[in-house]
Amino acid sequence: MRNVSIIGLDDQSKKQVIRFLVAAAGVLPPLDQIQGRGESILCSIHPMHHTLAHPEDIVAMEKEGSHGNTFLINVMDTPSNMDRIAHIQGALRITDGVLVIVNCTEPVSEHLGHLLQQAKREHHQAVLMIDGLFEAMQAGKTLEQVYQLLVGTMDQVNNSLSMASLGSSEDAKPHPRSGNVVFGSTRHGWAFTLHQFARIYSARMGVPETKLLKCMWGDRFYCADTRRWQKRSSDTENCSFSRGFCKLVLHSIYKISDLILNGSKNNFFAETMPKLEITLSDEERALDGHELLHTVLRAFMPGANALLGAACLHLPSPVKSQMARMPMMHPLVAATNARRKANTASATDDECSDALLQCDPQGPLMIHIVRLVSSAKDDPLFALARVFSGTVRVGDKLYVTAANAHVYGRRGSYNSAKKQVTKIFQIINSGVREIDSCPAGNIIGLVGIESTFVCTTTITASGFKNTQAFKDIIPSVRPTMQFYTDLSQIDPDVQADERDVPSGMHSVAGATTESLDRCFKILKTRVPALTRTATSAIYRETIAEKSSKTALARSPNRRMRLFMCAEPLDKDLLTIMERGDLDPYVNWKENTKLMTDTCGWDAKEARRIWCFGPRSEEISNMMTDNTTQVQYMNEIKDACQSAFVWGTMEGPLTEEQVRGCRFKIMDMTMNADAIHRGSGQVIPACRRAMFASMLLAKPAIQESVLLVEVTCHNDVVACVLHALSCHRARLSSTRSFENQSEKSLVTAYVLSSSFYSLVRALKDETKGHYAIQSAFDHWIDVDGDPMTAGTTAKNIIYEIRRDKGLSLDIPPLNTLMDA
Repeated sequence: MRNVSIIGLDDQSKKQVIRFLVAAAGVLPPLDQIQGRGESILCSIHPMHHTLAHPEDIVAMEKEGSHGNTFLINVMDTPSNMDRIAHIQGALRITDGVLVIVNCTEPVSEHLGHLLQQAKREHHQAVLMIDGLFEAMQAGKTLEQVYQLLVGTMDQVNNSLSMASLGSSEDAKPHPRSGNVVFGSTRHGWAFTLHQFARIYSARMGVPETKLLKCMWGDRFYCADTRRWQKRSSDTENCSFSRGFCKLVLHSIYKISDLILNGSKNNFFAETMPKLEITLSDEERALDGHELLHTVLRAFMPGANALLGAACLHLPSPVKSQMARMPMMHPLVAATNARRKANTASATDDECSDALLQCDPQGPLMIHIVRLVSSAKDDPLFALARVFSGTVRVGDKLYVTAANAHVYGRRGSYNSAKKQVTKIFQIINSGVREIDSCPAGNIIGLVGIESTFVCTTTITASGFKNTQAFKDIIPSVRPTMQFYTDLSQIDPDVQADERDVPSGMHSVAGATTESLDRCFKILKTRVPALTRTATSAIYRETIAEKSSKTALARSPNRRMRLFMCAEPLDKDLLTIMERGDLDPYVNWKENTKLMTDTCGWDAKEARRIWCFGPRSEEISNMMTDNTTQVQYMNEIKDACQSAFVWGTMEGPLTEEQVRGCRFKIMDMTMNADAIHRGSGQVIPACRRAMFASMLLAKPAIQESVLLVEVTCHNDVVACVLHALSCHRARLSSTRSFENQSEKSLVTAYVLSSSFYSLVRALKDETKGHYAIQSAFDHWIDVDGDPMTAGTTAKNIIYEIRRDKGLSLDIPPLNTLMDA
């Protein structure tokens, strides 16, 4: 079995891949069903069977432990728009490998690296499909120019793969000689790998396949005069030298094309078809021109066979995948392995851990739910899930578990609800089929537990109620836009944000304006009279320098004094923290080693870190204990950590999140009586000290910057550039599409506060003849001093505090710091 996600930003190529894969499986949906929907949907899963025919492939699979040569492949389609990145993350969590689609006639999007970064987080291997080969060949290019075009596309993809560090080694990266790179034309349904051509020539020439593969990619040239291969051509202009890929692969396709389009069709049927070892029906023989050409190429190089074969050979099975991924996905596996070394593991932990690692259908039931979906627009929701161990059956009463906030290396309490599974769905194409049971390794839909779904959820059997949950999916795209609305009109229990603003409104945040508009449209169907504020950008609070002096804050009972100062975090360390490389829940020794080796921290200083925050999935601040010889510090540590979370979630300027700050507790004086140093005394004092130290450290606010890619016709490029310049955008590049001289790709950096108006301006100036992709890139300081009236930063703070119903003035320093 193989569970594969298709990722890529060329939606048309992805649709064509799905179409000829499903057609080869014998379940062909109507063309308008694939092309009519605006984009791919998460619950579109296409199960299909593939049989390996070549003896070498069968032997290779048997060495890896596979039995038989027939495989069930579940292909999951994913959205092509970056504002649906959460759907892509959910698909990656429950699949075992990725099929990356790129088009060689179009520039490789810079957002592709962002998608590959998500695959890296899930420890996925990849198969690469380079589309648009026929279009490149028909553009009047020479064989060498087509090859260089493919090499350029490969180089851009490999650069993205290197930045994402996909795979555990260089061998895991796609390479034509490895067989995990597929070339072809998805539009016409044919594709091939180098191994297919190498086997054809090996059988005819008697040359080993491995030797031919070395000559079919890279700088290997064939000299027609000497009939020898050499690594480099001494005279590239000499027509007697031909590159191996051009001679053995492209020339064969060109020759077939010339014989059909310019030669005699009957001669081709009589002389060439027997050599190709293909047969055509009478209806297919009656075709002419390009229709006949692509019919022949599909028979000679079936696209489904190439893609599915590469998936079977180069992507892992559920068993092999879970062996590599489970220590990352489930804390129980890593913890059990550590306890086994210390001979302290329990029987229950051993049983669950082994079942997850082995994908055991007879083991304890462990199901991971990633999202609620529906098969059609008006159908009820069901839970999209992956069975990682055990077997689920209709009527089972299971525990639905969602972990609370993780607190500084310790798992919080678990909210478990007992629910009964009323239906189990097998997802086929865009529909569902009801089944009675499902073993480990499969992707299914569950009905009966959707009311308890919270972000990502874990389902366990009744005997394993207290088993830890799967790790949450870390959001890869930070919310950059938000609006306020009163969700109490829908349901008094609905909370869009954990914090209600004093005005009684709720904050709804998203990555793009399109996602917010979709969200509000759904809410509007529940309450037609629902209103909202205008879309605004999301900001962060930070500091620019170290506190000018140490801030002092007293406890409410005046019996405790806390001294604190703040300083900005090093940029390299902040990048590592936000990238997720620094995990607050792993062994502190690992974090200390990373900080000392990468950021130059002293080991003693790193061991002083108390906590990271503000949230487990977004760490961008820290608190350190810099006191010396102060008693009772361990007793107040938990209270200080709670104050740290509160203070970094709601900063002093606008009650927005704090970013890039290090809070250092310099000294502490406490009463010897424990009753006078409880949480009610420590938390308010620590929070006030944090705010005072920030106001003493030249506070600032930051705005998110989006990486925006606009695809448009050349005649409206000037309009696009004008719209960008009018919205404070910084132009990065303007590139033309290969073989499509009428299109261009404009890349720019745009402030999130200007993005909403930029989209409207592009619609007006280009008359809708454009396509736009956007994703968060980095944060930038807003100009001006937030403490000085009339500056840009001060005006933004005024607007945010007004929208939240706060007092319009920033709390003065004398109300936060004691003398």
